[in-house]
Amino acid sequence: MANRTDRRARTLIAQEAARIIMDEGIQNYHLAKRRAMARMGISERGGLPRNAEIEQAIREHQELFFTEDDHRHHHALWSAALAGMRLLQAYSPRLVGPVLNGTAGRHSAVTLHVFTDSVEEILFRLMDARIAYRSTERRLRVGKETRPYPCLCFISSDIEVEAIVMPSKELRQSPFSAIDGRPMRRAEIREVAQRVAALSTR
Repeated sequence: MANRTDRRARTLIAQEAARIIMDEGIQNYHLAKRRAMARMGISERGGLPRNAEIEQAIREHQELFFTEDDHRHHHALWSAALAGMRLLQAYSPRLVGPVLNGTAGRHSAVTLHVFTDSVEEILFRLMDARIAYRSTERRLRVGKETRPYPCLCFISSDIEVEAIVMPSKELRQSPFSAIDGRPMRRAEIREVAQRVAALSTR
């Protein structure tokens, strides 16, 4: 009985964490779990749900509550991804993250990996295009270590795009996902263009 109760608690935490991520824009899965537990008054006795359980709960949430407005926003995210990739096409852009995985919500940004051994090249490309940007950092696990990478954030079609700048040699070495620990799936510009075309004809 205790195990069944613990499993039920984990499921409830996952569902509430998914709602928090989708509705409130919190992208940190661990923080979303903690907030879900606090709101529901559930202890950690049975353990926290895994990130993969949260992602599955997000997919189930979308299946239940996906609206026409959500479809339009979904299309806008993919269109912004394609525009950002075309802007940075010289740097072998790859789409990663929630947009590609189908778990993006109203508050999600588009995440790209771009490849060059000189981050200044990306800066000059944005400046030449008169695109305002801000600089930050993202930490990703590659191999057995977690590494910091420069990240340039800008707006494309009213959507925030995060361009994580990686060395050219890492084009064929995808970082590990924080969701399931596997190498991140990456999409090239052709796949993204095909997806935009499909969404446009829906």
